[in-house]
Amino acid sequence: MVNQQNLLQVYKQLIKAIVKNDRRSKIIQRANEISKEISLLSYQKINLLRQPSNEDTKAKLSKLRSVQEIDSKINKLKAEDPKCDKNMLYISNSMKTDIREDMKAILIKENDRQINRKLNNFIDIAAFLNNQREYDELIERYNLGSRGLTQDEVVKRTANKVGLDVPL
Repeated sequence: MVNQQNLLQVYKQLIKAIVKNDRRSKIIQRANEISKEISLLSYQKINLLRQPSNEDTKAKLSKLRSVQEIDSKINKLKAEDPKCDKNMLYISNSMKTDIREDMKAILIKENDRQINRKLNNFIDIAAFLNNQREYDELIERYNLGSRGLTQDEVVKRTANKVGLDVPL
């Protein structure tokens, strides 16, 4: 018979694997969002600065304040580091609920053989997610072409691996 402690351990393993696997894509997505926001704010700033300057002093002051607010927002966004965001360490409640419901369905079943098979499936899923994440990290670390490096940087790093220096 499967006890609840084993079920809880499998649940925790699965949640940890999902969080670790999703973190990287969330960081990339947030970095892209920040880039888009900075571009939009820069565009707004340029439009404000392009407006004709034959306005009264109140209008000029409000325009100056608006430009300063936009600059402060841009600086704030540039200083933001998605890797330090604690929200990346959590899983959505809807996904947790789905996993919990699947686990409860396992407990309701009476056949121990089916329960053990489903638990093993959850363990396999967690192991697959962990292995896939490690594989992606290794590919990124050792495959120079996948990083988006320029041709000169790839040549320089490749030569450096065998102890050579590329002339400038």
